Amino acid sequence: MAQMSKGVSVIVPTFNRAHLLSECMDALLAQSVPPEEIIAVNDGSTDGTREVLERYQDRVKAVHKPNGGKASALNAGLGAAAGDLIWIFDDDDLSLPHALETHLDALSRNPDAGFTFSGYHLGVPDAETGRLKIAATYEPFRGPAKSLFLAFALGASGPDVGFMLQQGMLVRKACYDAVGPFEESFTHGEDVDMDLRLCRSFKGVPIETPTFIIR
Repeated sequence: MAQMSKGVSVIVPTFNRAHLLSECMDALLAQSVPPEEIIAVNDGSTDGTREVLERYQDRVKAVHKPNGGKASALNAGLGAAAGDLIWIFDDDDLSLPHALETHLDALSRNPDAGFTFSGYHLGVPDAETGRLKIAATYEPFRGPAKSLFLAFALGASGPDVGFMLQQGMLVRKACYDAVGPFEESFTHGEDVDMDLRLCRSFKGVPIETPTFIIR
């Protein structure tokens, strides 16, 4: 497995999820191979998000901005990122301990790839403990690399859209630079739009095992 994460920037856009943010941050900080930097972009939250991020000020770079939507927060994060590899992660989800190590290993074995992508577990709260338990597992697309764009485009409005989510992708920053910024006019679906651009232009490598839990 790859033993270095030099050049990896994690971007976590967040808005009014102070009650979940610490769990997300702790999981990212506990990676078997930690990232070079974690950037939390506070998109004008009105709850205790700023206070939560202050507790991580020595380990997480906080970017505070007026509310402009998730796409604008992601663009702000990309602008602040120093790494050559980008891992976008949602503020309410949980990375599995070896997620980044697994992505790095896959990229190192596929130097011609622009990104990696994995499946994920669906987590639901346990009725008694409130802790997340695995309710289902979704696998990544496993067909020929050249048909990834077509498969994703055809499934973009259907029930299988989740086969490539950004929480399960490690992307070379040069790829984001090449396809342009997230579309800030979109109130939703900015991730699907970006993923379509990425898989139309670059090779993606599937990872066999899930790397995160989606809430």
